[in-house]
Amino acid sequence: MNKSVIIKLLIFLIVPPLVFVVAAYFLFPYLNSAKHEEAVAIAQMDPDSLAKYYPELAGIETDSLTADSLGVMNDSTWTAPEKLAGLSEVDSLYRVIDYLEYQIDSLVNREVIIAQEMQRKEEEFTSRVKSLLNLEEDQLGPILEKMNNEQLLRLYTNGSSTQREKILRVVKPAKAAQLIAEIM
Repeated sequence: MNKSVIIKLLIFLIVPPLVFVVAAYFLFPYLNSAKHEEAVAIAQMDPDSLAKYYPELAGIETDSLTADSLGVMNDSTWTAPEKLAGLSEVDSLYRVIDYLEYQIDSLVNREVIIAQEMQRKEEEFTSRVKSLLNLEEDQLGPILEKMNNEQLLRLYTNGSSTQREKILRVVKPAKAAQLIAEIM
């Protein structure tokens, strides 16, 4: 066997399981939502109910626990559940911070999506304005007369200078005066 065949075989055998493991890691909450909710519930439990799942931590005094194992400063008056309560409070605050950062990111993403959607709609509107204002004046007049002032104002502001002149020429003088008054 030559080297290229061996490399292709190794890639074929190694890459798919790695991709599967990474995908399963990120999709775990969706694939097994009941197990994920249980894991989240255990992570958010208070120290008393946590002792049911981890009986080795129940009733342990600080003498048998090191500060490194709990991640807090060693205080001889604290018991293990009190230290776990302090840790769970800090962990819950980190979870809140992570959640708020996630909310900020989602709001920023939503804002970007809304801005893109508005830009797309504005471009569509501009192209429709161009096609409408490309009509002959005798065809355009009755259409513009049936529009209200808000619609005319929008057409006027989105049109080019020649299209603006055409709008003012086509509409009745009273309506043109109203339009100019709204602009100024």
